Amino acid sequence: MIVQQVVFYLLAALTVGSACFVAFSRNIVYSTFALLGAFAGVVGIYVMLAADFVAMVQLLVYVGGILVLTIFAVMLTQGISDVTVSNRAVGVVPSLITVVLVGAVMLFA
Repeated sequence: MIVQQVVFYLLAALTVGSACFVAFSRNIVYSTFALLGAFAGVVGIYVMLAADFVAMVQLLVYVGGILVLTIFAVMLTQGISDVTVSNRAVGVVPSLITVVLVGAVMLFA
């Protein structure tokens, strides 16, 4: 019982941490690779819930298809190292306030 809770919280931390890195990273290549961590965490949570079919669909469709396609699109784009592709720093404070408020509501619920 305790081991399952520890594994769940580790998977949840991996998923949320990777998703935050995807959202706040200024490098699109790093964001794409962090998306792999978010998808892998979701797959792990599905496996813990004994939803094996959904976990395999998540693994095959998202990790195997969409993520690889995104990585190839980013890597094969000519001049990707010359172009500064980044997330703008506009609205960081309002977004953090929104995240804290939504997180508080979710914890209360």
